[in-house]
Amino acid sequence: MEDRRRRIAGWVDDVGPRAIGFARTLTGSEDEARDLVQEAWLVVLDHDGPLPASDGAARAWIFEILRKLAVGRIRTDKRRKGLLLRFRSDVPGSATGSDGGADQRALLRLSLIHI
Repeated sequence: MEDRRRRIAGWVDDVGPRAIGFARTLTGSEDEARDLVQEAWLVVLDHDGPLPASDGAARAWIFEILRKLAVGRIRTDKRRKGLLLRFRSDVPGSATGSDGGADQRALLRLSLIHI
């Protein structure tokens, strides 16, 4: 168990800065990139199976985890946006013309903020 933790800690030191750069490319945001990398490390720590044998394989595995997490966030954001657009008539002020459009856009912006 201790060897496993030591190996992962080594990956954090070795892969961490490059992982943040990759995540920044995927998300376009420094804050979202750091959140994504943190989430990826949690996935690595929670993994029950065998760890990759080499540092190169570990790096590829971690980058694949980052990519999958980013794609999952994009899909979630699209679903959220679709639901908001589908139910926009329920948004107060949506039937009043130009103000309703502004309310809908504001609601969409707020809904895309990650909690």
